[in-house]
Amino acid sequence: MGYDSNGITLGEDADQFPLLHDEQAANAVIDEQAQARDGLRRLYAALAKLTPEARTAYALYAIDGRSINEVAEITGSTKITAKTRIWRARREVERRAAADPVLAELLELGRESSNQ
Repeated sequence: MGYDSNGITLGEDADQFPLLHDEQAANAVIDEQAQARDGLRRLYAALAKLTPEARTAYALYAIDGRSINEVAEITGSTKITAKTRIWRARREVERRAAADPVLAELLELGRESSNQ
């Protein structure tokens, strides 16, 4: 059975779930969350520079995980048009990420999580 720093019983499974007693660990989590929010703000800023059609196609494909066929159907465009919009949007977002390490890290984390 585990106990917290005040001697309060945490239950039989408490030892399996480490707690953030350490101030440095808590600060690291806060820093990660702040960096993720900053990365998202930068992604939204990059998306705002796209045409509405390209932004919609990119968001449906890259963020929502829709297929190209679904993007074409939702946007009322052909498959070729949807692919082109996604490609151009991706190229622009990646161009911005090349000059922005926070945005680049966010995109890399997104790639890693989609590959798992």
